[in-house]
Amino acid sequence: MTEPATLAEFNELLRQIDATNYGRAERALIDQAVALAQTAGDEELEYLARMRLTSSAAVTGDSDTQLSSFAWCIARYDADPGKFPFHPPGTAADIMFQYKWMVATLDRTAKFPLERAETMLNDMEDHYRRAGLGPSGVLTARFIHAWRTGQTSQAADLESQVVATPRDSHSHCDACIMSDRAAFACETGRPEFAIQLVEEIIERNLTCGEEPEYALSRTILAYLRAGQLKQAAKAHLRSYQLSQYKPDLLEVIADHVTFCAISGNETRSCVLLRYHLAWLSHDSLNDWARFRMLQAVWLALTALDRFGWGSEPIMPASNSQLAHYFGSAAPDYTVRELIDPAWTAAETLAQAFDARNGNSYASGLLNATADLRNERYTVPLTG
Repeated sequence: MTEPATLAEFNELLRQIDATNYGRAERALIDQAVALAQTAGDEELEYLARMRLTSSAAVTGDSDTQLSSFAWCIARYDADPGKFPFHPPGTAADIMFQYKWMVATLDRTAKFPLERAETMLNDMEDHYRRAGLGPSGVLTARFIHAWRTGQTSQAADLESQVVATPRDSHSHCDACIMSDRAAFACETGRPEFAIQLVEEIIERNLTCGEEPEYALSRTILAYLRAGQLKQAAKAHLRSYQLSQYKPDLLEVIADHVTFCAISGNETRSCVLLRYHLAWLSHDSLNDWARFRMLQAVWLALTALDRFGWGSEPIMPASNSQLAHYFGSAAPDYTVRELIDPAWTAAETLAQAFDARNGNSYASGLLNATADLRNERYTVPLTG
């Protein structure tokens, strides 16, 4: 039995964790709590700490820790649900809800086979059924999985099921569902519907951990093509303001770099690249975010070269973390020098995803980015 003093110290750490925003300070407290529980040999306390660790890692872009922590927790829950409940009283952590993040993380990592994510989905469905939970959360996870892996027809069918299925306690939130549906609509030739969904998110003031920044960035291109240039500018400015300090939102940043490259804001795209290129190495498992960002990098560099900034230094060659993607150059990478390496790196990831998924979905997105070189808009920015 854990000593009263140790238990008091542990509970104080949990109190501080729950009162601290996601980030380095919060993670340091969680690590202390996990270590304290391990030293005491108390798995019930460690479970409480690791449930928080899984959530923190998911939000801050530490996919490796997220997967390993979840695996530890779900093993304890499966062994003794009474001792290790899926939703410990007095906490926000919920291992059934965390299942959604695990599937998405597996989808975003090219080296994980498709079967692993599908097995996780089946496990999720089995756990939900045994826990007496409704099907909404599982159906939504299956929809997102099918969409993200290029199974477009199946994703469309699942989207219809998501809409028709009653919501329950473990459904995805309105903001997240509508944001994902908007992005899927953009990719499947329904830009008007995508805009409609995002405007509803804004009108209803729907928010979540990563919303509305995702929803706004995902539909910027739809606004541009619809001739709603002021709305595109507003979406860019608001979404970027919400995401500019969050390395785990690299996909959102990629949308903003793309917007700047085709909207007459080349110099702003240069600023964004200098600030955010280092984020490519933030999450070692998030290949999908890197793929999306590398596409945007290539597009922006091409626009900057055309703008006359080809010889402008863009990234120090000494950044060893990025050498894996771009190789090396001396003394600095210029805009022009980085164009081909950026394309090659994006193409390599596209091929890896296509091989994993058994289709050409990722290559199709890369080709669509290449086509954006021919789209030009004039969108003055203020703010």
